Amino acid sequence: MNKQPLRISRWIVCLLALLIAVSISAPSFGEDSRTSAEATNLGRLAVQLSPGEFGVLETGLPDGVTRFSQLLSGSRPDGSTAPAIDTWTDSGHWDPLRKRTFFMGLRQSNRFLSLDAVANAWEEISLDRGNAPPLFWRFGHTYGRTALDWKRGHYYRLDGSATLHRYVIDEERWERFDDSPIGGYISIEWHYGLDMLVGLADHDLHG
Repeated sequence: MNKQPLRISRWIVCLLALLIAVSISAPSFGEDSRTSAEATNLGRLAVQLSPGEFGVLETGLPDGVTRFSQLLSGSRPDGSTAPAIDTWTDSGHWDPLRKRTFFMGLRQSNRFLSLDAVANAWEEISLDRGNAPPLFWRFGHTYGRTALDWKRGHYYRLDGSATLHRYVIDEERWERFDDSPIGGYISIEWHYGLDMLVGLADHDLHG
């Protein structure tokens, strides 16, 4: 596994801000979880940063990857280069139970990345499996169309139609729901108070 310094991009800063809150309060998942998060390289860096600050995090990279930018690179079905996957994406999620970040980017090609804070290493989660979101799109973006229910270990990805994809983290498998009541190019999030997936469309909240 390669270990490289990388300058943290905008979406990781949001994850760091979440981790700071986790480290300070952590009301939902207990002392052991808080201590473990603080003990990671990501946690130690997070508590040193103020909102809006950037930092450098050294992490392990998957085999065959020598630079972090390779994980963000895009491709087309013919093998040619496509724009980077973080071009039209703005959402990353922190899982306080598993100490992992999750990020899905899309700009013609789709990639699903996770940083394991305990192992301090990046992983690319394969989309080349049943019920996963498509690997390639002619057009499209991911703005706001991902959500995480960390209590159940479910990661959601909404495509541009009425199809909802759910990744079951602990079982490493995808599920697909067609004709979802939440669909289209709308923002979604898991609402812990309502205990359901919600979407915002036409100034109304749908669940």
